[in-house]
Amino acid sequence: MKYQTSSEAHQYKCGGNFMQNIVASPATMFFVCSLYVCGFAVYSFVLEPVRTVSTSVFLKFTAFHSLCGLCCYWILCRRNYRKTQILCGVCVFIVPRLLLLPMQPWLSDDAPRYLWDAHVLLQGMNPYLLAPNAPELLPLRGMESALYAVLDYRDISSIYPPLAEMSFVCAVWCGKLVNPAWWAGFVVWKMLLVISEGIGIACVYAVCRRLGFSPSGIVLYCCLPLPALELAGQGHLDGLLAAPLGIVLYLFALFQKQEKPVFMLSCGIGLGVAMCGAIKILPLVMVLPIMRYLAQKRDVVAFAGFLTACCFGLIVLCFPLLHDAAILQQFLLRARNNALSWQFNGGAYYALCYVAAALHLREYWLWMPSAFAALRLGVIGVVSIFQKTSNEAVFTAILTSLSLVLLFAAKVHTWYFVPLLLVNTLVGWVWLPVLASGSLLSYAYYSVQPPREQYGVEMLVWGASVLVMVWELWKRMKNVPKTAG
Repeated sequence: MKYQTSSEAHQYKCGGNFMQNIVASPATMFFVCSLYVCGFAVYSFVLEPVRTVSTSVFLKFTAFHSLCGLCCYWILCRRNYRKTQILCGVCVFIVPRLLLLPMQPWLSDDAPRYLWDAHVLLQGMNPYLLAPNAPELLPLRGMESALYAVLDYRDISSIYPPLAEMSFVCAVWCGKLVNPAWWAGFVVWKMLLVISEGIGIACVYAVCRRLGFSPSGIVLYCCLPLPALELAGQGHLDGLLAAPLGIVLYLFALFQKQEKPVFMLSCGIGLGVAMCGAIKILPLVMVLPIMRYLAQKRDVVAFAGFLTACCFGLIVLCFPLLHDAAILQQFLLRARNNALSWQFNGGAYYALCYVAAALHLREYWLWMPSAFAALRLGVIGVVSIFQKTSNEAVFTAILTSLSLVLLFAAKVHTWYFVPLLLVNTLVGWVWLPVLASGSLLSYAYYSVQPPREQYGVEMLVWGASVLVMVWELWKRMKNVPKTAG
């Protein structure tokens, strides 16, 4: 653009600087951050905790709130003052979670079951053997009638791994020291999740400092409403994965720099993976890319240390509750039935079902869950073998394995994305935070009576996400050197 006089150019320049100064000013930053942070109070203190009443309002407000978070992220990343940026980032992480602690678990039925399992264990009984409606638990149902009243699936014994169960016990026991009501244990449990999430974020920040990565991924994580809502708001178990997962990522950063004995670092990584597997089973898929990474290093000692620590740690963590072969068999059977018998928001699974129906395959609904589970394991195995796992790509390899577990799953809830978003702070995929935020719309299932899913929309969303993920992975692998670092 040309200017007739130097004064016109000067005025245009001043005007541009004026607008940039407004956007980058501390006042604008604090205003946008405050608007985003204060929005979390709506979930706890404004919306009525009744699913059939508030779901539609929740969906509309969440869409607006996500846009506020995006603006907050954009402004924070434009700041040049590091201390101010870090201070606002810390506030954006801590304050929303404090505001969400009073929120009741009206969006999900999982948290009451966590607390019930803890009460069963505190009575000296095993939740893997006894369903909530078992005759042996009649005295407990009398003592905890308020909690039992909000339980679902009362005829099914527990499916949560042992370390998760022990964490439930710690939260409920500490809550009873404050108040015997079940909500006290629920608040303590959510505080435990926030602490675990904070440890994970601190570890990821340490990785960024050590390897020279940009902390903008952490800022984006803090500016997404989903992690705060699902952990500090609804108290979902996946937040407990943040601490061991962050420790694994940090130990990998040390391993790449080889600043500590390699054997000890590999053992620490193995124990971290074992802790993740003792909280939820599916994160054990991280073993595949980690084994390939260590094999490429041709370090037999590190490889053996990782496998030994992972297997031994998993046995030690699971033994207190799964010490009997019959209990272990029943737990694995329940976990398998839960994975194969329930479908929700699984676009790839629904797509295969539509194909099977179009081909008129006989009774496909009976064998499709098992065939789909085998397909998922096959895809994860093949990708883990052929994708690159050099120093620069190991975090991407771990995130890819975890993402495939979700993309090829018959049941996907919004809180499943939280561990992936944590790892994504080091990878920087675009599709993952977009899909995670969009998955909050799956709560529209409860906005109509009777509840029903929009299968076509889900199939298109998940299909597009798979294509974008493959494109991003191919682009990153293309830029990674062929020789391992």
